[in-house]
Amino acid sequence: MVIIESLPVMIILWIFAAFIFGYMFKTRKNVDKDVWTSVDETALGVLVIVFTILYPFIVLRFGNGYPGRILSELTSELLIIGNLLIVGVTVILIIWAISAKLRFKKNQNYRGYSSYEDWCKLFLEKYPTRSPLNRKVTHMLPIIVVYGLYIIVFLFQGLLGPYWESYAMIIIICIGLDFAIFFMLGDTARLYDFSWVPPNAAKLYMGAMTEHEIKTYTSTAAMVFGFAPFLFFNFEIFAIPLVITSLADAFAYIIGSTYGVPKGHFFPKSSKKTFEGYLAGIVFAFISVLIGSMFTDWSWEIRLNVGVVMAITFFLIDFLNHKIQDNYLNPLLCGLVLIIYLTIINVPIS
Repeated sequence: MVIIESLPVMIILWIFAAFIFGYMFKTRKNVDKDVWTSVDETALGVLVIVFTILYPFIVLRFGNGYPGRILSELTSELLIIGNLLIVGVTVILIIWAISAKLRFKKNQNYRGYSSYEDWCKLFLEKYPTRSPLNRKVTHMLPIIVVYGLYIIVFLFQGLLGPYWESYAMIIIICIGLDFAIFFMLGDTARLYDFSWVPPNAAKLYMGAMTEHEIKTYTSTAAMVFGFAPFLFFNFEIFAIPLVITSLADAFAYIIGSTYGVPKGHFFPKSSKKTFEGYLAGIVFAFISVLIGSMFTDWSWEIRLNVGVVMAITFFLIDFLNHKIQDNYLNPLLCGLVLIIYLTIINVPIS
């Protein structure tokens, strides 16, 4: 029953997975496409499929047989919320794309460029002068969204009852999926037929993409799907990797590009990463643990120990990985190490 009621969301995600693998197959023989781009596309497709399979079980995990506030079962209410927020937003985005296609048919140059090739030329002209800070600042939006929604729903616990956290988590999941769907839909339109991309979406991509993502899917959605396995554990198991991926990665880049790059402090010399960036990543990974564990009853000794372990983990991922996008590795590896360490020191994780 739960799987049937989850089908609208699951079908949407299956379709995106098909487009991702279809594009990877379509471009597999492109001479300018390296193997690591194919690895990233494969990883994104696999993450989407895994999340699709897990989605009904995630809803069941938060429904947990509890009674609902309106319906007899909380699970049924969570499924309705998911269908409304995810399917509803997807329909709105598709209508937005259709409106762009209709405008393109009337005037192919209405955006100021008629093809994706023209847009790419404009992008590459602006890219060297574009501030990287804007992109990394938006990287921290997940923290604001997750904790903002969590606190807002907490304030309404009198209305929602003892299972308010289940409502909070399903809303957080839905908003995260909407964010991922926005970028996957934009990427699909951008790569398959640019005439479907609305002007405002094209402008957003102009400031959010990197030069390496012009001919592939962006890694933004991967960050959302990478957290799926940790939704089956306590909130902090989900929150700590989220904060590390958002905060530590952003400040490692900002500090590194601001202070390390101008001084040429690259390490290794062949990479674009700097001593200052590594140091900032370590410090903010430690701070991220303090933020992510703020709703726990952990002792300060546990918080500090976990902070050190996760700071080292983030540094090793950052130092050793120069090929795969951070958005693919940080959520999964940080979450995995966190679960292993907490299990070793006998801290409850679920």
